[in-house]
Amino acid sequence: MHEKNVQLEKQHAEMMDSLRYAQKLQESLLVSRKQLVQHFDQVHVHYTPKNLVGGDFYWMKNFRENGAEKILFALADCTGHGVPGALLSVLGMNTLDELFADGIRKPNELLDSLRKTILRRISSEEEQRMDGMDIAIFCLDKRSRELHFSGAQMPLWIVRNAEVIELNGERVPIGFTYMNHLEFKSQHLILEEGDKLVVFTDGIVDQFGMESNKKFGKKQLRYLLSRSSDQNGSVLYNRLMNQFSFWKGEGEQTDDCTFMILEPKFVRTRNLKIETPIANEKVEA
Repeated sequence: MHEKNVQLEKQHAEMMDSLRYAQKLQESLLVSRKQLVQHFDQVHVHYTPKNLVGGDFYWMKNFRENGAEKILFALADCTGHGVPGALLSVLGMNTLDELFADGIRKPNELLDSLRKTILRRISSEEEQRMDGMDIAIFCLDKRSRELHFSGAQMPLWIVRNAEVIELNGERVPIGFTYMNHLEFKSQHLILEEGDKLVVFTDGIVDQFGMESNKKFGKKQLRYLLSRSSDQNGSVLYNRLMNQFSFWKGEGEQTDDCTFMILEPKFVRTRNLKIETPIANEKVEA
């Protein structure tokens, strides 16, 4: 019995060592903070897989088009968590890299191509897998401040003054769906000075509170963001994460959790004409 316990402990230690190594590999594939701060004035990231590795990932590319510097940014939440989720996240990042290298730049076109490619790679003639991911992706022109957004069951929020402007993605995942014929749409608006971009996976809103046994929820998240919207990004982020930590308590983490606040770094130009937002939906706190 003692020998069996020793063997089990050894196997467990080896498995944990492998997972910790996999954790470092996965984190190395994510966009580094150094890269993020080159394109955003402030960057605040809460990235916490449920296990050592997980299905959340964020991705970024910068490029020049018609003389303008632009940023492509995506946050995704893959099916499941742990090792299966991590494998899908690597597949997602690699596929986005390939599509970008092929010259695809528009968020909605990236999502259309991503869905087709992921479906082809994870399914076979014998089996139609239901795995995939939810994802939000935007393209930002740093000079004109024009932002284009497309999402697959994931929104982009813009905190502006005491409001939260919500751009909702399509109710179609990246993966198998009976609505595969639908194409992703593009939404756009012009950002204003002081706008904060907020992206998150459902791990934060679906987290159960230790005492209330209720989900944190989008309503509470909107309220906390709008209530402290006049504060700088650091204060806003810290207040929200303190409230989230208090809500969670010592309870078990529900899912992989990623929450990000990004403040764009615009190119300063003279006589820059800022237009009125073209399409947006205001959400009450």
